[in-house]
Amino acid sequence: MFQLHFGSETYFSPNRDFYERTGISQKEFQKLYMGYKRPSSEILGKIAKAINFSQQETFKLVDYMQLELFQ
Repeated sequence: MFQLHFGSETYFSPNRDFYERTGISQKEFQKLYMGYKRPSSEILGKIAKAINFSQQETFKLVDYMQLELFQ
C-alpha cells in the first residue's frame, strides 16, 4: 500500500494524527507493517483514507489483494 502511494514505504512515517484517524494502535500498526498480522479490509480502508489514497490507487490495491488470494 505504501509503495503504491509513496513510491517506497520508507517515505511513510506514521504520527499520532495517523493513529487517531485510523483507530489503530502503534503496536497493532507495527504488526501489520512487518507482516506479522494480515489486515482486514476495514483496517485497509481506514489506512487508505488516512493517507489520501486516490481512487486509482485503491483499485490497484484491491486488484493486488485479489491476485494474492489465488496464489
